[in-house]
Amino acid sequence: MNLRTRMGRAETSPVVKMQQLFDEAGFADMIGKGDSVAIKLHMGEYNTAYYVRPVYVSALVEKVKEAGGDPFVTDTCTQLLVHDMESRALAVDHLRTAARNGFAEATVGAPIIIADGPWGVDDVLIDLPEGVLLKNQYVAAAIVHADVLIALSHFKGHYFGFGGAIKNIGVGCVSARGKKNLHCSHRGSSVFLSWRCLGKACDVWKDCEDICPNHAVKITETGIEWDSEKCPNCPHDIRICPQGVWVNASLDAIGGGPMASLVGISDSARAVVKAVGEDKVGFINLAMDISPTCDCNPYADVPFVPNFGVFTSKDPVAIDTICLEMLDTLPGLPGTAAEPFALEPGKPKFQVTPGGFNPWLQIKTGVKNGLGTTDYELIEVQPKPYTTAYGAALPSVYRPWQETWKVIRRLEAVEPLIPAGDFKREYPVKWEEILKWEDFKKERRGA
Repeated sequence: MNLRTRMGRAETSPVVKMQQLFDEAGFADMIGKGDSVAIKLHMGEYNTAYYVRPVYVSALVEKVKEAGGDPFVTDTCTQLLVHDMESRALAVDHLRTAARNGFAEATVGAPIIIADGPWGVDDVLIDLPEGVLLKNQYVAAAIVHADVLIALSHFKGHYFGFGGAIKNIGVGCVSARGKKNLHCSHRGSSVFLSWRCLGKACDVWKDCEDICPNHAVKITETGIEWDSEKCPNCPHDIRICPQGVWVNASLDAIGGGPMASLVGISDSARAVVKAVGEDKVGFINLAMDISPTCDCNPYADVPFVPNFGVFTSKDPVAIDTICLEMLDTLPGLPGTAAEPFALEPGKPKFQVTPGGFNPWLQIKTGVKNGLGTTDYELIEVQPKPYTTAYGAALPSVYRPWQETWKVIRRLEAVEPLIPAGDFKREYPVKWEEILKWEDFKKERRGA
């Protein structure tokens, strides 16, 4: 039976809810004094707006430090494709994008590290005989060498079903070539269709040559030449070709294409947990601002269902399971991507994502490869009231450095800020001298 905790509506900040659930889930018990703690999240694509807000990260950093850990905030390079995700394909660009979105050491209280290095190839190969599809995976080096991993995930839609705890680590904790592996676009599963190449008549032919660091690709006047012996199987995928010279081979056992990627994501997550240690990984899902597509988009569609809580668990399969189950009990919001599908309570919600892939494939693969279980106990946690020095209960706005009595004592120690005697005021105020109503109406009519 898997313990999970959740906090829904209350007169409490969701940031404080997250901090309380950190304690309720026993995350502090995973952290030893001086342990290196990786806080993994998606810091948003350039120009998107519904990623996890930096305030959640700084609050989580506070809790890790309180437990004795030495936290760093992290993500990885994307697989290089010539489309919207170029702003995170290299570490230096990723850090610029993160800073633009509000993430820096000054705002979150911990260093920000791109876990697979400057070029996306700092990784460790993890054997995975239990994998359903992947039998090994390239996990980012900074993740492997961390003592503890806490995945702070924005639960939302995605092109491949949904994004939650499993995807946050399965895709986000592996290197660029690890992403290539889990998306099943490595050389062993691609088909080379040379006849599609337009040669130098193509507008981007130079990109196809330049992207290969080993110069395995040469574009001629009328076509393409590929020296497969030089191909390093690196993350810089030739899929940038707009003509589709390289395409994924069909994987009949699981449907091929994106369906293979869904299986690969859960296998990849299993490799990450295996690398860090099953008793050293914790998960937080923020089920709010639930957009129909991923934070990796360079835009942000409006949330299409209501917010429904903050969740914590040490099992990524269980925490994603409860989020999917609770999501489907909600109504779709009018005027959003849910509207054309008439998404009433009880209807599956993530079918509104492009392609409408079954989100449960991630879950079922995670059960099969030993990543986690769908058996869980949901424990509702009541927010703790915030009490002042005088005993008055207030909505929780916990600030660790500030209590009411401290403020009063500080004010007692300074010179009075107002002159002696009463404030000088005149009552009643002669409003007609301030605002002549008839004149105002004439102005409004354009008279």
